[in-house]
Amino acid sequence: MIELFYSNKTEQLLDALADQVKAQRETTHPLEPVELVVPNRNMETWVRLGLAQKLGVAANMNFKRLEQFIGDIVDISCPGEYKVAGLDIIEAAILSILLDEEALKSSDMQLVRRYLESASPAAGNMVASRPFQLQMTCY
Repeated sequence: MIELFYSNKTEQLLDALADQVKAQRETTHPLEPVELVVPNRNMETWVRLGLAQKLGVAANMNFKRLEQFIGDIVDISCPGEYKVAGLDIIEAAILSILLDEEALKSSDMQLVRRYLESASPAAGNMVASRPFQLQMTCY
């Protein structure tokens, strides 16, 4: 199951992730890897080191970058086909969803919608730029 956590404080996100990893390890086979999706190599390193510090060890973790994760989903959905979506197509698709008011009304998008609407109206351009900022963090 995919779970999304968001915060403007990375330490809080790391704490939530450490709690999730610990809970998963208590309920699954010890040799089953923990699957994590990260936007880039720097974040992977930071998460790996942070989890090692919080949990004592960061082993048997399978990190995937977002584009690889989506590519794997496409490969499963279209077996035998060549890659359908490149990073530019994925980026455009994410942005089109973030800018689609009807798509954001879906209950699945509640957390995303709450984040996009959380900027103070006094912030002016910040409200308008939030979808672009969020889209940029996705790859």
